[in-house]
Amino acid sequence: MRLAAALVLVLAGTSHGAPSEEEMVGVITMQPRAAKAPVYVRSLLDKLTREQRIAERTAWVDRMLAMPRLLAGREELILALQNMQISQRFLDARIFMSHALRSHLVEDWRRAAAGFVDAAEVSRRWSTSVDVRDGYRIVSIADEARFDAGLCWEHAGDVTAALATYGTLIGGTRSELAAQRMVALGLRAVVLVHVEGAAWLAY
Repeated sequence: MRLAAALVLVLAGTSHGAPSEEEMVGVITMQPRAAKAPVYVRSLLDKLTREQRIAERTAWVDRMLAMPRLLAGREELILALQNMQISQRFLDARIFMSHALRSHLVEDWRRAAAGFVDAAEVSRRWSTSVDVRDGYRIVSIADEARFDAGLCWEHAGDVTAALATYGTLIGGTRSELAAQRMVALGLRAVVLVHVEGAAWLAY
């Protein structure tokens, strides 16, 4: 009902001054091809950011990226939303990692690792499908996210997942760092196998 009422106000031209949140939502969802829809997208996301309604903003970004009528022919809007989605995924993973650093719990490290893997996948997907359009460029953070995921898997004690994650890196510096960690992890895994084997024989 709120959306319908807001749309009536917009169509009737009775709203004055800055649009309300209901009006913005009404245009975005029910009139996505309106000329003011991209402006309302930015205004709505800015409002949610100012009010620290981050979960709602994240949900709206995901929803908007799944609205073909809203995005069609609007390359600048597409890139802005994609960058926001990538940045938020990466920030969420960093927050998970900060929690794990304080708690030292395996499940928190696993949650952080999964968050970085998700951020890497989103970054890879968008930077593969959209590289440069109209002077805008999506900077892939996939390798950085994968490297951080590897570190989290290490802290979680999952050597196999850490090695597999490091093995997906393709960027210069990150690949070199990952290679060093893979050597260290490989040696550690060999030592653990021998120690466990010796303990089993002694038993």
